Amino acid sequence: MGTKGRSRILGLTPEQKVAATKFVWTLYKYFVASTRASTTGTVDLVMHAKIASQIFTLHNAMRQKNNETKGSAYLKYEKSGNITINCHGVTNTIKVTDLTKAYEDAMAECQFTWANKATWMGSVQTIISLWNMFGVRLNDCRITATGLQIVKAVAEKGTTVTKEIGLDTFGLPPAYRQYAVGCNWQPFMRASLAQSLGPMTQAIMLSHSEARKFSENWENAVIRTFSHIPSVETMARFIRTNPASENTEIIKILAMIISIVGAREQNRLSLPTNLLFVLLNSDATNPKFNEDIAKTFDYSGKGAWTAYKLFQEDNQIKMTLNIDNEAITQQLIFHSIFGSYVEDFGILEFITDYKATASLNKTAKAVSLIPIKHYSKMSNALAANFTSISTKPSNAKMQFSGYRTRLFTETMKEAVDDEGRAMTMRMDKSSITSMLYAYYNLLINRTDRKNFQADVMKWRSIEKLTSTTHGDEVEEKPTERGIMFFGN
Repeated sequence: MGTKGRSRILGLTPEQKVAATKFVWTLYKYFVASTRASTTGTVDLVMHAKIASQIFTLHNAMRQKNNETKGSAYLKYEKSGNITINCHGVTNTIKVTDLTKAYEDAMAECQFTWANKATWMGSVQTIISLWNMFGVRLNDCRITATGLQIVKAVAEKGTTVTKEIGLDTFGLPPAYRQYAVGCNWQPFMRASLAQSLGPMTQAIMLSHSEARKFSENWENAVIRTFSHIPSVETMARFIRTNPASENTEIIKILAMIISIVGAREQNRLSLPTNLLFVLLNSDATNPKFNEDIAKTFDYSGKGAWTAYKLFQEDNQIKMTLNIDNEAITQQLIFHSIFGSYVEDFGILEFITDYKATASLNKTAKAVSLIPIKHYSKMSNALAANFTSISTKPSNAKMQFSGYRTRLFTETMKEAVDDEGRAMTMRMDKSSITSMLYAYYNLLINRTDRKNFQADVMKWRSIEKLTSTTHGDEVEEKPTERGIMFFGN
């Protein structure tokens, strides 16, 4: 399912990826058995999102268990005695002691030990976070993020306090919030998937003073994601070493730049976890981990799309949310898989027969996946062919790498006027600010302030896609409509 039979996740070797996936799958098997959650037939995706969240919480607690000083997450978890998973009037209760035993049993099955945790803990964190992504994206579809979520430990009570800092505090205008995907995710998940967060979330985390402990990781993420920016290392170092109040203008200009040219964050596909469990299961009667599939499955390329195609053609699995509208249910599932709530409807209508719908109700309807017509690799490269040299969203964030005609929107035109005023007022603030405005001006001039082509790779027809062969390339270049789910 991956390139040349071997998929890649940034920072993981194929062996680490398979071992970590087996560990997470084994934990998932335990939760499925304990809650009697259905993985085939009619499946409640809210239940499975909650299972993934509980695995995430369990791992976050267990990684602190063998520290010299047990962390607040483990102390709180141990003290709770039980965890409950409530879904649509049904409550499942599991003892914490049973969960910690299940975790250590999974360790033994994968030959993980606390003594060698440096060899597996990080890769497990990445895979658990990828499995949890469907649920957090589903939450993003329902609640528009407006701030950066911060969790602080209160050591003397073994508890934590969550607060939110508005994105405008860091200099990000409301029109560019779609580039801050992940800002409201749990800090542990943000750190595990730093390269897959929205580009402005990465920049804001680098600017945020309380993230200094992990500032090297955030600096590396920003340097990669904004690699098309002149003197990006100097800019990233400046953001890292100065308080957030000194970085607000830089944050704003970065958002303006990527609204034209995009960025290089690692966008990921996140299948519902029941589908991941079924995909990686080689025995429907007595669940057994399928290592061969794990070797070739990926989260952004051919492996991911092949898995999606497999399940869109499977009439045996129907999925529900707490919504009495089949079209809305299908679209929320689609957005949660692809993170496409920040993508333009014009592109989504080209990929599939996507049509925007409006109302949300409360009763569950069972649906299949939306059929795909065209696909491309999830976006992780610059998407404009000239890069070599309000509260309304400015434009869509590009989730897919396929060719498109990009709109030059009214909000972007207004930003050009703002740039002229800001440059006059802020010339003495920093040579970095001046450089960024000059680069932004260059990009604007190259668009001729009109719609322009954003070219990375051709789209492909999904018809002939298999686990070993890509579908045929197509020549069409869809045009953005200037409308997306996010902010509407």
